[in-house]
Order: sequence, then C-alpha cells, then structure tokens
Amino acid sequence: MPTTWQQAAHTLSASTLQELIESRLAAVHIRQFATPAECQRLCQALRHAAIDRRAATTSPMTLIGSNFSNCRGPSKDDYFATVEPAYRDLQMLTEAAGFDPLQRLLARLSAVWPAAVGVATEPGYGRYFAGGIKTRVQGSPLHFDYVPRFTTAYRIGQINAQLSWNLYLEMPQNTGSTTIYNAPVEASINADPLMTYGLNTDPKGSAVWDNRLPPEQVDGAAAYTFRPEVGELVLFNTCNPHTVSVDQLTPGEWRAQAGSFIGRLADDSLVLWS
Repeated sequence: MPTTWQQAAHTLSASTLQELIESRLAAVHIRQFATPAECQRLCQALRHAAIDRRAATTSPMTLIGSNFSNCRGPSKDDYFATVEPAYRDLQMLTEAAGFDPLQRLLARLSAVWPAAVGVATEPGYGRYFAGGIKTRVQGSPLHFDYVPRFTTAYRIGQINAQLSWNLYLEMPQNTGSTTIYNAPVEASINADPLMTYGLNTDPKGSAVWDNRLPPEQVDGAAAYTFRPEVGELVLFNTCNPHTVSVDQLTPGEWRAQAGSFIGRLADDSLVLWS
C-alpha cells in the first residue's frame, strides 16, 4: 500500500507546492503542459542547431544553457559571464519552436504562489540562467541537489527549500524513468562560502560538484518512480535523493527535457536557476 508521501498531485497550487517544500508529497505532475507538436518542434530545433555542449566535464548529458554547478571556485565572474550567451542559445531554439517553457512555467507559478516569482538575480551581477534544455543517453546515480549544502556566497545559497521542474520533450520508447526516495538530505551542514565543500577533481583537473550519495542513504525509504509522458511537467523536492534510469536505447533515442531549480527565500519568494 503506497504511503501518503507516495501519492502524487496533479494540480499546481500553493498548497501542493507547500507540500513539496515540506516533503509531504513525492511529486506534482502537470500533464499536457506543452502539446506534442510544441515538444516536437523544440526537439527538431535542438537537433538542427549547431550547439552541442556537455552539461559538465564528467556529465553524460548535453545542455543548452549554463549550469550553476559548473562554477569553478569563489569567483562569480566566471559563472555570470556564461549567462547571457546561454540565453541567446536558448532563445534561438524557443523562437524556432514557437514557445518558451520557462516563461510558461513562470506565468503558472505566479498565478498560484502568494509571493513573488522570478528568475534569481545576484546583486551586482544580474540574472542567473534558468530553463536549460538537457538531452541524456545515460542515467544518473543516486544524488541530491541543494545549493546551501555547497555554497552560501551566492544569493541562491540563501534559500531554505529547493524543488526542480522538468518538462519532458522527448522520451525513449522503453526507458527514462526517475525514482525519488523519501529520505531528505539534512540541510543543516555548514557550507563553505568559497564552494570547496563537496568539490572533487575530475581527470582533467577541473573542480566539479559531487552530490552523489551511497545506496545506504535510502535504505528502507519509501520510493516513488515515474516515467513521464511527452509534454508532461513534473516537480519534486531535490533534497530527496533521486536517480534517473536511461539504458538500452535504440540508435537516435534520448531523453530530452527543459527545466531548472526553484528555491524559496526567507520572504517566501520563489527564484529559479539552472
């Protein structure tokens, strides 16, 4: 018998967002957030674009956008120099497709959340990047995402809750599921403001965030697995450990998704970044 936590919601509202924030709900599903035709146009634009970037040196994903976690060390200049070029790359795709998933979600969130909603901004630097498009042909191991565990030097390091949203644009025929575990990673650890906590060095000598978790982290925890439909948007709390299964693909298959993180600040405003 599924637990109360394992029951997903299918309505986006202030109450369901609050349940996600408090980890009282596994996920919120919004079916038909985008039409199959919109998703197809965006994937066609992605395939035709001369853009092919790794999400990180060690990542199995490609990314149109800029991941904050790729930031190297304490300098803010390095990350924010990538933001506007990344938005230009993304705009090329969304204009070709005729819709922008990020702007559509911002409108939906603003309609239901009682406080301000918008893309995160950093004093003196401007906006963060949000709404990147990822394609993956491999899964990801057990991990979590919570910025304050890694840095307090940026404004997004001041959040007190973190969710993610993903709009699924293309799915492989027989794989592509996500599993979430009700075993929230504690947020009480003191992060290093210089972003050295949790950093490992990849084979090329670059610093990379290490948010992987050992399997015993979820021993005995309730699990929730979903395999999304094309056009479906799913939100969940990224402090809950999660895995992505993508395997045994046929040639040309991938899992493509647009998404970002959503953080809640002390004034209850919601801010987005990738």
